[in-house]
Amino acid sequence: MESHRRHPAWLGWMFSALYATGVHGAVRGQWSGRTLGPDGPWNALEVTLGTDQSVTVYGGKMWESYFLGNNYCKATTTGSQRCYAAEKGAIYSERQGTGSSMGISFSPPDFWSSSVTTNGSEAMRWADDLYISDDTSRWGVGVISNVSMAVLSDTQLVYPNGKSYPLFAGCMSFGAGPRGINQTFQVSAGTLAGAKNVSLVAGQLASHSKIDSNSFGMHMGTGATPAVPGSLWYGGYDQNRVLGEVLAVPIQPDYLKYSAELSDISITTLAGDSPFSFTSKTGLLSSGNTTIGSSLEVGIEACVPYLNLPKSTCDAIASNLPVTYDAGLGLYMWNTGSSDYKRIVTSAAALTFSFPDPDNNARTVNISVPFRHLNLTLEEPLVSTPTPYFPCNGASTGSYSLGRAFLQDAFFGTNFENAVMYLAQGPGPNAKTENIVSIHGNDTVAASHNDLVKSWDGFWALHGETNATSLNGTSSSGTEDSGSGTTESSSKTPLIAGLAAGLGGGVVLIAFAALFFLRRRKRQEAEKPVEQQQYYHEQPLSSPAPPPAAQPMSYYDPKYQQQAPMELPTEVNAAELSGYPTAELPSDPQQYYQHHTPDQYNNAQQVPHTAYNSQQGHEHYSHGTLSSAEPTYNSATSTYVSGQSEAQRQGARHGPGSW
Repeated sequence: MESHRRHPAWLGWMFSALYATGVHGAVRGQWSGRTLGPDGPWNALEVTLGTDQSVTVYGGKMWESYFLGNNYCKATTTGSQRCYAAEKGAIYSERQGTGSSMGISFSPPDFWSSSVTTNGSEAMRWADDLYISDDTSRWGVGVISNVSMAVLSDTQLVYPNGKSYPLFAGCMSFGAGPRGINQTFQVSAGTLAGAKNVSLVAGQLASHSKIDSNSFGMHMGTGATPAVPGSLWYGGYDQNRVLGEVLAVPIQPDYLKYSAELSDISITTLAGDSPFSFTSKTGLLSSGNTTIGSSLEVGIEACVPYLNLPKSTCDAIASNLPVTYDAGLGLYMWNTGSSDYKRIVTSAAALTFSFPDPDNNARTVNISVPFRHLNLTLEEPLVSTPTPYFPCNGASTGSYSLGRAFLQDAFFGTNFENAVMYLAQGPGPNAKTENIVSIHGNDTVAASHNDLVKSWDGFWALHGETNATSLNGTSSSGTEDSGSGTTESSSKTPLIAGLAAGLGGGVVLIAFAALFFLRRRKRQEAEKPVEQQQYYHEQPLSSPAPPPAAQPMSYYDPKYQQQAPMELPTEVNAAELSGYPTAELPSDPQQYYQHHTPDQYNNAQQVPHTAYNSQQGHEHYSHGTLSSAEPTYNSATSTYVSGQSEAQRQGARHGPGSW
């Protein structure tokens, strides 16, 4: 009887461990049960901060993670106005006392990218313990201490009508590269003596052997109809969320953003009858705009909602749709009374984004976002009643990005070991059962053989409701419109080919047990070298060897006192800087340096790839004020450092745009 009573506890422990990791070498991010607006609905993550604060947050930034602070509702609402962030569980209370500023004086950068406008006071640099799920028990992944954070007190989005609207959630960072484990804040330029570390999520998980590499793979999916659940894995990815060809893009050497070159946007019909007078129309990116060359650099930004594109591009797309431009919001409202509206948003028509392969100029990777997922909804406080809209932002500021509207249907991942970002087509609502692949060292991302059209089977009106007529009722001409720069075609573009079997059906208990014990056994053995996968590069990616294994991360238990403040020793080995010790900084804030982003000073120079020291086990990024050049790599301290005169330091302490 005694063994019978113990059995359920043993099962719970085993299932908890399996859920936390899924496979050896990768751990699962947790998605919130809530969807967010007011311009979605969007899928979002859920993390635990401190000891027990469950916080809803978007995911996909680099470096620090941004959270809405304790005073956000009070600062952005008046009277009886609703605080949407609080309703969605997106408020973090820094007053609970589990985190601190660590004495770091300079401000983080703006929350949003330069593709949208914000107002409000500067964010506050912060650090706190973070769990990547709601499992804070000893059976979970464990705590990541002193995670690099920025707390927002009143930041809002400003729309073209001049009105400010509050954020619904902050945005979490997954890491930075190459091989970033900490952000290191120097007291004295050129030395790590007294420096303070805050942790980067994927880097810390990798350095404590929780995942096989400093990496992540995400398909955000969507809360729009038809819904697609999100997928996030640290140290790996769900291969069934990767369809067709994969784009591999090295992150630019300043390592401040995810970006890619966009060569075109087209309207395509992926299956069945077209709701337009054509089956494909290309040339929409540069239509009516001679300033756009062969490609346009766009950020890949999960923290912003829209397709932030030139107004000429949005207008070229919108000219084929039953939409009306709202100049006050900079967005396009669907005319739901038009018969074309239903035909388009229920068909297999899609907006297709074409990206040139940086390593092969003959290759282009296409990612399609069906119009079913571009039929999104504006809600309060942007509008008084729910309003369907098309999410192209015609009021972009001149810096362009593809936000959540694009990432609904795109796989997005990064291997921070060699600082390479990956983009690929994501599946529709019939996504296959998970097939988790761990990323080892400098591995690339490999696609499944699943078919995009089959992943949408049953969710498109392929025949009957469409008759291949245009919005104005004319028949297909199949001619080139030389005035607009677009090209129409009456022949359908090839579909993404291939279909492979997914994972098996039911999973029995013995399979769980076998997987669990196999995982234990693997941890006790040295892993065999994994042959690096070769991807669309003609030559293998060159990058440093993976860092040496670190000691397992301690689990956090709130009944134990926090580690006492301590100073880092004068002679510091970069591999020893785990980012965990909380240290008090000297009271004089003028000892600190501020690191400006490269586009804010003259004669900026990029950090050359050769500056990266492949012999170092871990990388720590140090922040200092720059005058006219990028930071240089200091092999003695394993940091990127920069120096300037004392007078320059005094004058630049409170400048904008630090990392």
